[in-house]
Amino acid sequence: MARPRSASHVATLAAMVLAGLQGLSLPPAVAQTVQATPTAASSMICGFAVSEAASAVWRDLGGETGRLGCATAPETPTATSPLGTLARATAFGDIGVVLLHMSGARAGQAYAVSGCAFRLYVQFGGSSGSLGLPLGDSRNTPDGYKQPFEGGIVRTQRALDACDWTRTAEETRPVAQAAATAQADGLADLNVYENPATGDRLSLAAAGAVAEAEDAGYHRLRVQGRVMTLEAAGETRLKLFVQEARSLRETVASAQSERDALADGFVFEAGQGWIWTDPRPGAAPLKLYRHPATARVRLAATPDDVSDAEAAGYRFVRIEGYLAPPTP
Repeated sequence: MARPRSASHVATLAAMVLAGLQGLSLPPAVAQTVQATPTAASSMICGFAVSEAASAVWRDLGGETGRLGCATAPETPTATSPLGTLARATAFGDIGVVLLHMSGARAGQAYAVSGCAFRLYVQFGGSSGSLGLPLGDSRNTPDGYKQPFEGGIVRTQRALDACDWTRTAEETRPVAQAAATAQADGLADLNVYENPATGDRLSLAAAGAVAEAEDAGYHRLRVQGRVMTLEAAGETRLKLFVQEARSLRETVASAQSERDALADGFVFEAGQGWIWTDPRPGAAPLKLYRHPATARVRLAATPDDVSDAEAAGYRFVRIEGYLAPPTP
């Protein structure tokens, strides 16, 4: 997911991805294409054979003393991306990777993936995962940087060293069928989940966040409404925050609620879609409730959400935004 992992955790995941690439069994036609493409190791990085394209990217980033440091393996064919693109990868341990397109419109072009974007890339399964291959270099933004991938855009917040993945209209079209929660009309269900052991409740829309919550013992209770899957004017982002030390999660949208979460030691994890900032016909207010004794929060949108919160001793704090109505 989008929060920074420990170096050892990322190293383990990176090693697993690399091991999978090195042991990859390609279909004969694909293998012949890879072998016939003129990439072959025409340069060296710290004793490992790589293509000149990968070496050029590495040199541009400062070489051995730069962002990536030394390669930890020779350039290796990757698994085919969800869009069918062939590529080769030069690994730099848990620091990053340089990916060279071997087919498609960007054949022969190489891009580095590092930092938080690399951790997200590894956690999503590498080149064959939801992100696919990078489509360009990372670019600076006012609060960090962003990098385009076949599956969408990865944005990193520099101050938090936290990143998240957003499917944009252009990138999502080829992989729309892979987005289990996305609807044809650009909306996705926002469901409330409960941890029976603690009584905590969490509102989620993104498939990755749902999977992690279920692994942590949360169970789905009901749909609360729908969120927008693409950003537009008049919307604010619904964000999942986590506090790993206490195994806590909470979802908020307003600027004040986000400030409160950060002040309480939470770290941004991932976006959960967008909600309206002002009332719309048929829209339901998404209300934040807080427990006065534990300071835990939950979101309520349906009458059942509200009655459950009040019965458990939670008190209304503010409206975070407005949800589209559930599917009839």
